[in-house]
Amino acid sequence: MRERLSWIDMLRGFSMLAILWWHTDMYYTELPLVAYEYYVGDVLAVFFFLSGYLFYSDKPLDVRHRLWSIFRWLVVPYFVFTSVIALPKALAHDAFEGVMPLVIVIVSGNASWFVAALILAELLFVAVLRLSQRSLLAVCVLAIFSLTFAMTIGMTGFPYYNQLNLWHVNEAALGVFLMALGYVFHRWQEVAEKWLKSPVAILLLIAAFVGMKIEIWFSGAQLIFCPIVVSDRQLFIADLLVAVAFLVALFLRLSQSPLFMRTRLSKAMTWVGRHSIVYYFICGGVPLVTARLLSVAGLPFVADSSAISFAAFWQMPLAFLLVCLFSTAIVWAVYRFTRIVK
Repeated sequence: MRERLSWIDMLRGFSMLAILWWHTDMYYTELPLVAYEYYVGDVLAVFFFLSGYLFYSDKPLDVRHRLWSIFRWLVVPYFVFTSVIALPKALAHDAFEGVMPLVIVIVSGNASWFVAALILAELLFVAVLRLSQRSLLAVCVLAIFSLTFAMTIGMTGFPYYNQLNLWHVNEAALGVFLMALGYVFHRWQEVAEKWLKSPVAILLLIAAFVGMKIEIWFSGAQLIFCPIVVSDRQLFIADLLVAVAFLVALFLRLSQSPLFMRTRLSKAMTWVGRHSIVYYFICGGVPLVTARLLSVAGLPFVADSSAISFAAFWQMPLAFLLVCLFSTAIVWAVYRFTRIVK
């Protein structure tokens, strides 16, 4: 079994918490307080990047083992979790129109877009690695092809846009591009890590990261990962690349700090990261239920302009804390009492 890397678990945990924050923000405040474009695409990109990173190995590719792993730990959980939550989800959104539509949504890969796209991306990656004998050139060609597909046929508004998008092939193509980056980074990690950890690189990445967010602010660009809605292709790609590089560099450094690694924050992010797949399946449902419970309890979010800033200081953090607690309880129970995930 591959040894777990603390920086990967922490980065996954951080990214998952960001996803939970987004859904809490979306369902509770309905504004949102922090726009999608500033961080959601960034952390989604991180998940794909890390998946590609973990694909790389000095050992020969065991195709049978890899395919079994994708089936057992992604496909099976996808069908189990989406089947369990399909009816409650439809009822909560007042969208129940019978059992058959629910079945079609699940079978077509639309019940959980991220997991569906990840499954498809990993299958394509296995096929290319097997056919090319793990050629880095083939991986680079795949990255270019996938990005081109995602930014043309896979993007809404394109004349020949792939509207069917079975198993979210459009988003999977973007995911494959990011996986290829993670794979290449792992291959050259010794060289890349030396640069990423240098003070100059950290300062440059911070400046670039902040600069990207400022540009997004002033341009008002739409940069949405799913469905791919992008008003500025160059800004979208540059933002994803800078954000992934910055976050990888940050968590590589944090993981080597004994002081930080002893904190409760690092342990919490690590735990969330190790169990992130289940968090993802419930990251929409729990915030929705929590928001409704808070409203029933007399704590709806105050959205008038005179009070919004004050409300945001305590109501949103409270809602987010409750979402994290409820989600963690469910995730703990799933891992404790079932063998659906590992």
